[in-house]
Amino acid sequence: MLGNIKIVKRPPNMTDTLNAIPLHNRIGKIVTFAAIAVVLLKAILALPDMLTTFVVSRDSDDIMRLMSIRSWQDGQSWFDMHQYRLLSPEGVSIHWSRLIDAAIAGLIGLFALVMEPQNAEMWGIAFWPPLLLIAMILVVSRGTQAVMGGWSGALAVGSVFLWGATGGMYFEPGRIDHHNVQILLTTIAGFALIQSGPPIRQGCIAGLASALSLAVGLEGLLVIAMFGLILLVRAAYDKAQAVSLLVAFCVSLLIGAFAFFVAQTAPRNYAALVCDQLSVPVMTTAGISVVACLASLALRRWITSPVVRILIVGVVAVIGILLAHDLLTTCFVGPYGQLPQNLQDLIANTIIETQGAFVSVRLYPAEINLLVTPIVGAVVAGAIVFYNETKRGALTAAQSSAITQMLVIGTLGLVGVLLQIRLAVMAAPAVGFLTGFVLSTLLAARAHQRSGRNSFMLIVAIFFTLLAPTLNAPAAMISNLRSSPTDMAEAGRPVVAEAECLRPEVLETLNNLPSARVFTSLGMGPPLLLLTHHIGLAAPYHRSATALSNGFTLFSGDEAALQAAMNDVAANYLVLCRGTRQGREDSFASSLAMGEDVTWLSAITDGVSDKLVVLAVTP
Repeated sequence: MLGNIKIVKRPPNMTDTLNAIPLHNRIGKIVTFAAIAVVLLKAILALPDMLTTFVVSRDSDDIMRLMSIRSWQDGQSWFDMHQYRLLSPEGVSIHWSRLIDAAIAGLIGLFALVMEPQNAEMWGIAFWPPLLLIAMILVVSRGTQAVMGGWSGALAVGSVFLWGATGGMYFEPGRIDHHNVQILLTTIAGFALIQSGPPIRQGCIAGLASALSLAVGLEGLLVIAMFGLILLVRAAYDKAQAVSLLVAFCVSLLIGAFAFFVAQTAPRNYAALVCDQLSVPVMTTAGISVVACLASLALRRWITSPVVRILIVGVVAVIGILLAHDLLTTCFVGPYGQLPQNLQDLIANTIIETQGAFVSVRLYPAEINLLVTPIVGAVVAGAIVFYNETKRGALTAAQSSAITQMLVIGTLGLVGVLLQIRLAVMAAPAVGFLTGFVLSTLLAARAHQRSGRNSFMLIVAIFFTLLAPTLNAPAAMISNLRSSPTDMAEAGRPVVAEAECLRPEVLETLNNLPSARVFTSLGMGPPLLLLTHHIGLAAPYHRSATALSNGFTLFSGDEAALQAAMNDVAANYLVLCRGTRQGREDSFASSLAMGEDVTWLSAITDGVSDKLVVLAVTP
């Protein structure tokens, strides 16, 4: 079917045609410079309202990251990643990497040399994500240009800048959780493996970047495993430099992972069998994979069949997993396996980022379009254009190898979004590169032959890659058609968004109350910790079944369940956003948010914002 799709008949070398377009030798630098300037401008414009934006519009992980940085700056141990103001006095283990805390704290420290500490903190969290995005732009620009040419590099930068995951969601000022770091590191690794250069050096860059990504968090594990699989297949078929790349990648990955593990893990936790961070089970799995690959390479002198070589890797890996079964058992149930089943079900059914694409596209069509459509456009169009360019013999061996790898990574991201929408970031190393390749090829076709067909294909490709946000108009229309026409305010239903109560000037009024244990929703829990002196009792972190359960109780529990949960954690206050819906419209917590009185709770109004419902537990 793909064979019937032809772009045009034109000179074999796409670059020759693009070189006839003005600015061809400078377009990459111009677009890169412009993108960096806009990124910095956005950070500067975000500064005046950074604190409000941070607590209202950013993720709870960003807030908890800042709490972690503050705790370390205040003297908490480097190896202690507990948040003690959540479910005090025991606290909750957040299990993130202190390496990210140190980097952000260092940036804040630089700003503190020339401004007040509070301002320096806001500057630090405002500029950290944009600086990562600038690094991402430079990596993609240089990497794509080196393989595919200047116009491809320029258009790849446009993709990075406009794609929802990189140009917005994960790299906005204030997004200081670890996802943007992982996206950058897997992109560095991916481009290191497709660029020309000494294979040992390129393999070590990819391996160390991958190791650091695993130290930061395990969300990039599948992408890193795919890098290894791609190199394994290339080595099995004796592709140029593939063996050296594979050895360098595997060895540096294993050494780097061990070094980062020691750097961020307390000695007393070395033997902890956990699977939501870099740990013994994770490194054991990596070690088994490395040994399996090296075993295959050791036998390649006697075994010439590529298929047999790959099968040997599989056999050795299975043997290794069986031998290490006791160490790996914990990982078989996933990161949420230690939680009660009801909480696992609630996470799967209520948290947006854990939804699959088919569910999410019905509930959040505009958001899915921003995140997923550019991946679909890049991968599908990339496959079609790659097929035609290969058939014409217009690509070098290095270009074909690079495009193939990126198509595999992009496809992995598409498969991932079918399971969980957040796995779309697995495609991050590939989206910009493939978009640059597709659009520059179609641009060359139009430059060579100005036909309606070529213009149409170029416009369609642009709309489904660079300009996917413009497709949100029909998505928004569909969403509005699905909304009930009944005016919720006239119906007496809760209509206020909880974000109205997260503003600093609202939550900070709680500081007029003596320090106490506050029961609230999952979304309000982290902002409460950041802006007040109170102890929080609910937050969305899976290492604490109690903190998770407390937040979900507001949504799914009746009066008896809520009262029991508050008694269990010795809550002094219940704080809700006035007028909000807590789970079902007729839930007990929703009635409290609407102002209903109950005997065991008494309303507090003096000194607190009227946007909040503050209820003290009656002795």
